[in-house]
Amino acid sequence: MLWLCLRFPLLPLEVFQLHPLESEDGTEPVIVADRQRVLLCNAPARSKGVKPGVSLATARALSPKSRCFERDLQLEKQALESLAYSCYHLTPAVALCTADSQPEKSEKKTPLLATDSLRLEISGCLRLFKGLSGLLNTLKQTLVDHGYSYRTSLAPTPGTAFLLNYSNTDTIPLFDKISGKLNHSQDFARLLAALPLSALPYNRQLQKKFKATGFCCLGDLLRLPHAAIGKRYGKDFLTHLQQLSGKTPDPQSAITLPPRFDQSLSFDNTITAADMLVFPMQRLLRALCGYLHGRRLHCSRINWHLSLLDGGTESIVLQLSQPQNQFAHFLALSRLQLEGQKLKSPVASLRLHVNHLYPAAEQSSDLFNHHSGGREEDMAAVLDKLRARLGPEAVYRLAPMDNHIPEQAWRKADVDVSNSDSTGSHEHQPPRPLWLLQPPPPLRIVNHMPYWHGELEILNGPERIESCWWQQAICRDYFVARHRDGSNTLCWIYRDRLTNGWFLHGTFA
Repeated sequence: MLWLCLRFPLLPLEVFQLHPLESEDGTEPVIVADRQRVLLCNAPARSKGVKPGVSLATARALSPKSRCFERDLQLEKQALESLAYSCYHLTPAVALCTADSQPEKSEKKTPLLATDSLRLEISGCLRLFKGLSGLLNTLKQTLVDHGYSYRTSLAPTPGTAFLLNYSNTDTIPLFDKISGKLNHSQDFARLLAALPLSALPYNRQLQKKFKATGFCCLGDLLRLPHAAIGKRYGKDFLTHLQQLSGKTPDPQSAITLPPRFDQSLSFDNTITAADMLVFPMQRLLRALCGYLHGRRLHCSRINWHLSLLDGGTESIVLQLSQPQNQFAHFLALSRLQLEGQKLKSPVASLRLHVNHLYPAAEQSSDLFNHHSGGREEDMAAVLDKLRARLGPEAVYRLAPMDNHIPEQAWRKADVDVSNSDSTGSHEHQPPRPLWLLQPPPPLRIVNHMPYWHGELEILNGPERIESCWWQQAICRDYFVARHRDGSNTLCWIYRDRLTNGWFLHGTFA
């Protein structure tokens, strides 16, 4: 087995940021406190002398203009769930570990303190991404869209991957870039044995025992007999060491995807313009696409809900021409909708809700490795962008109706590139122009022939149409005509048999 551990050391700080660069390169000092102590701070706050561990009162005295936030474990959990959904398209074995709200109570249950991390079992998915390097590149692009700082590590067991990650030990060069197999097992064992116990997230009781017995590195414990470890540090710690070496199974609770996607992000009063919502939308859309890929689903409608600070709400609905699960397309449509959006009040939270879900249709490739449905996909993308920019009512198609009267033989219909429904059979119908004039302008008669910007020559006809005798009777003879001067413009004209007048009803392209 091969486990990949993702740890997010700055997550308590970055969940409050609207842009990935704000956590370190922003100009405004930001402080996150936990129980009146500074937990994390960004570079501008550190330049003022603020450090993790100092009291919140001291931090405010050093940097009075700092924005201070109380650590929000629920917000961190939501961010980790969003990241887990995004990673679900890499492997279905994604385990989530969140920070404990009461670490002093959990010390008696587990030797390791919980921190914000994800653990992915990737050995069965390497061929899908053409090797370990391909999977890591895909993972990098996925996490970049979220904007969170992260660290990675690889190991044969999940616990070992976590400890190596926590100690900032890079183990990826020790594994083959294609097969993912461990090339230098002795070097890996030395790295693991050299980990300092004081830098690992063991609980306070264990750290006191390590210090009292003089053990400094993890290798000092791994060399001890199992009976001595169990007697001195307890059965839980003995089981933990056996899981690190792979002698005892270390089961991980993989996440399960809910039947519907519904996630949200909360902000303070800094979002005052619609374009500032683009990056938070990226985070939620990346999670949505991971969710759709994991459950092999497509969606046909995306619902954005904006909760404003004044108590109001605004909604943005994206209706897709055909169900799909493409992140780039979802983001492009959301950007287009935001261009014309004017916020009445700062945004307090952003919610993404999707419930129009359909099973993903499998696509087959032709001999030259092109998708057979490429043209439909391109047309659907164009129609979706037109809807997003012009509005859903401005984009429609013409559908035929069972009516002989030309101006009543069509109707407006929703565009569906995968289904071109038609009412009635029109295969044997005479040609019709796409452009009908309403109302049809009357034509002059010159030398017993219809006249429209010149004398018209009849090429085809007549086609007699009679209908609506029970209402307002219609009786027409239609002809196809063109100018005698050789012009290529074809006209569709008719003679009203009730009034004996001539009219121009349309022109052919």
